[in-house]
Amino acid sequence: MWVRPRYARAALAAKAAAARGPSHTAAAAAAMGHAADTNTNTATTTTATAAAPTLRQVRRQGYARARPLLRAALLLLAGLAATALPVLALGAASAAAAALGATSAAAAAPGVVAAATGTPGGAAGGALKARRNGNNSSNSSSTGGNATAAQAVASPAAAPPPPAAVASYVRLPPTAPELTQPPDPAVWHVYGGCVPRVQNPGSPDSAPGAPGFAVYCVAPAAGAAAAGAGAGGAAAGGGRNVSFWHDVPLGLKRQKASSSSSNSSSSSSGKSQEQEGEEVTFWVTNEIPRGTNAKIETQTSLPYNPMMQSTLKEQRQLGGPSPPPDQLRYYRVGPSLVNYGGIPQTWEASDVPDPVTGLPSDNDPLDYLEVGGAVLPVGGVVRVRLLGALTMVDDNQTDWKMLVVNVKDPAGWRDVADLPPARRQQLYEFFRTYKIAEGKPPVTYFLPATNTTTAAAADWAGAFVGRAAAAAVLTRKHAEWRRLLAGGCSSDACAPLTAAVAAEYGPTWREQGLGQRLAAAGAGGGKGGKAATRARGDAAGGSGGVSGVVPGSVRKS
Repeated sequence: MWVRPRYARAALAAKAAAARGPSHTAAAAAAMGHAADTNTNTATTTTATAAAPTLRQVRRQGYARARPLLRAALLLLAGLAATALPVLALGAASAAAAALGATSAAAAAPGVVAAATGTPGGAAGGALKARRNGNNSSNSSSTGGNATAAQAVASPAAAPPPPAAVASYVRLPPTAPELTQPPDPAVWHVYGGCVPRVQNPGSPDSAPGAPGFAVYCVAPAAGAAAAGAGAGGAAAGGGRNVSFWHDVPLGLKRQKASSSSSNSSSSSSGKSQEQEGEEVTFWVTNEIPRGTNAKIETQTSLPYNPMMQSTLKEQRQLGGPSPPPDQLRYYRVGPSLVNYGGIPQTWEASDVPDPVTGLPSDNDPLDYLEVGGAVLPVGGVVRVRLLGALTMVDDNQTDWKMLVVNVKDPAGWRDVADLPPARRQQLYEFFRTYKIAEGKPPVTYFLPATNTTTAAAADWAGAFVGRAAAAAVLTRKHAEWRRLLAGGCSSDACAPLTAAVAAEYGPTWREQGLGQRLAAAGAGGGKGGKAATRARGDAAGGSGGVSGVVPGSVRKS
């Protein structure tokens, strides 16, 4: 509060006395004299006051001293935010990915999806839980919080795009018990000739995320297989290891779809109505359940082609040691948006160029992306409907991705044009960026309309082809597989593949007409294929595993 000085008050009093008259003049003079006498004291006080800092000056000095500390605190908070935000973003992406399949299905038939999620072991909501949280440490088998996929329905367009690079990521192996069991036949059309069996059940290596984790395909005993496809527990009565890649049939079946379910929007592509109305179904073998990010792959160079987690630095060798845990490969861009795996009895030939892209392929079975609402376990063999394909080119190698959907999915999609554009864009962007965090460049795509390749995010629409074009690719890759099993590839890249075939079928596999025999055994399509093992007969000469037990030379490989 400001106070008027004493001498100023005295001057005002003298002026007021003079205005009143002579009688007050003496008093005024005395007041002025008193003011003059005290002027010296006032000046002294003023000088002393000027020497002491004011409150404003004290505050300014405090701010000046505190400014470096405040700046350091702000820098610390910014660093913490930069570290935590990628993890928080990945958690949000995980939750969004877990609900993607339920989103599209709920949009088409909410009541059907709600009923399906109550089925144990089947739909995304009721039985198979997507891990929202995980452990950033190298112990990828530790569990985090679980959340049911169908509890939250989010629009695909609202999901954030995957980050360009992730320094720290959550590992989400398929640790839920349902994800290593046979699929539920109430939700999937299950193939009865292959029951997934985890290697060494009960051992530390049997847990997903462990370096020695492996899933084998076990053919049930002949009587159990004949009793009914998809029972799931038939292997307990006896069986033997068979190959996910060679023994499981393709079972390609074409039939004219009903007019009500055919895709009317694709009639403008120039195909006849009969061709566009054709429905193409076949078997697939699942490797990566939707909502997880452990990169599990079919090991094409090992006997019986088990499913194991791929590595970052070195390939698995027959009889070799297990890789260190820090070499196990995970999607760093986030959890898988789809059920992902391979198509049996197909081969992306590495010795000849692909007729569409003009580039050789990646030497693996044809890949698929299943976009339905239910989560498919590791090793599940189920029947799907072809929608189209994504024309991916990875490291100058053709790597087709077939877009498929569960034949029992309530969405009822028939062609890639039925898939929401936002969902297609998400798939394009996921696979375009999923290797950047591993120090690799973005994945490119082939654009059939312009005969060019691209890595631009804006070109997503041109990288998809429809059902008819995808069916031609599928037929061609099946023919390439038959050529491989007839001994038609002699390159160095094919040698490990044929060595694995010889370990399963014996040294005379070339003379057996193996590709033709196995293809004929699985030509029954949707019958559930009574065991391609019947086509094997005694051809293996006793060289395979017995009663579902993995040969010792394959363990820990």
